[in-house]
Amino acid sequence: MKKLLLGLSLIYLVSVPLYVSAEEEVTIESLQKENEDLKQQIIELENRLTKLLNNDNKVKDSDSYSFGDFVDMGDGVLVAVTGVELGGRVIDDDIVTDNVITLTLTIDNGSSEKLRFTPSDYSLYDSDRNQAQVDGFSFDILEIDAGMKADLTTIYGSKESFPYTIVINDNNIVIEESNLN
Repeated sequence: MKKLLLGLSLIYLVSVPLYVSAEEEVTIESLQKENEDLKQQIIELENRLTKLLNNDNKVKDSDSYSFGDFVDMGDGVLVAVTGVELGGRVIDDDIVTDNVITLTLTIDNGSSEKLRFTPSDYSLYDSDRNQAQVDGFSFDILEIDAGMKADLTTIYGSKESFPYTIVINDNNIVIEESNLN
């Protein structure tokens, strides 16, 4: 009987440390993953704070913006009109136009994911509220890595002229003739 109790006690003592070790290993792995996730969140928050403190990015809280103002698209993405030129030519023969405008947007991807941005993400309207037509040959699709900036230049044809209004996510950016490059 003593041998049986001693044998059962030995089996119990051997199995307990193995069970505890397996539990600690799983706990360590989950803590390491959680630690990595928290480090990534800290990096994202530091990037957002840097952008908010940066005087070059004049982010406004209203829904009406001017040339050069950054529009907060949410999730750390900022967009600004940084270039406007008149003239040039529209290559797409289907566009009937009296005015050609070349528009450059700067997109600042402060998010933690790659961003896809195209001229379909916003609209340009002339002074008579007619939507300008995108020249299909200047239609670019940008893929912007997290934390990076890129410029998107697109050519439009419009019936009327200034002021132009760009609508992005229900925000209006007004472009006056004085904003010409």
